Amino acid sequence: MKKILLFLVFLFYAGAAGAAAENDPGEMFREANELYQKGDYGEAIRKYENILVSGTMSGPLYFNLGNAYFRKGELGLSILNYMRAGLMIPRDADLRANLSFARSGVLRKVPREEGIWGFKPIEFLLDNFTVNELTFAVSGLFILVLICLLAASYTHSFRKYPVWAAVLFALGAVVLTAVISHKARVNSREAVVLQPDVEAKFGPFASGGKFFSLSEGMDVQVLYQKEGWAKIMRSDGKIGWVRDTQIEKVMGAGGA
Repeated sequence: MKKILLFLVFLFYAGAAGAAAENDPGEMFREANELYQKGDYGEAIRKYENILVSGTMSGPLYFNLGNAYFRKGELGLSILNYMRAGLMIPRDADLRANLSFARSGVLRKVPREEGIWGFKPIEFLLDNFTVNELTFAVSGLFILVLICLLAASYTHSFRKYPVWAAVLFALGAVVLTAVISHKARVNSREAVVLQPDVEAKFGPFASGGKFFSLSEGMDVQVLYQKEGWAKIMRSDGKIGWVRDTQIEKVMGAGGA
């Protein structure tokens, strides 16, 4: 009887260990990568998405998922996941190259209205740093402001130098705060068109009439959502309505 009990206990722990290994995100990621290398993109996608369902998210995971969707011929989902990866690893050279290549396959090319955010130094900050990194930089600048003000209070003959430095650091913090605000707003609105040849309508109803067209893989800004419709803005500033099933937000369900 004792032997039977010991055997049952062994089976229980062996099964638990096996289940733990099966649900381990690292092991699942390795298995998904192997499936990708073998050309089984559909099964690799299923594995990658199971990792996301488990609550594990990372830049490399979204990057590999984007690669699998691209190989499977699903351009919209490929670009969507590349953009999600970009929220976490914006300076990754492979990610940038793959996203650029995928976007070259989008049928319609629409000019962008950048405004002040297209100014090269600001564009560099927006494209190369995450919101968290920029927030950390702002905190560092405010610490430098405090240090300079303290230095000014203890030095009389050279007081103007730390004061001017404090002013410059404070201006830098203000600029970065504006960049953070803009980036966070854009990130929360960004979406990707998932269906080919989508018609944006004048209003949120089927008979609203076609205003302009969208191609699979185009990124848009979601301004408002109601009753299965999304009010979106194209990169050239045009605004229309589409079914919310025709797009998916970058920071939406399953997003970063």
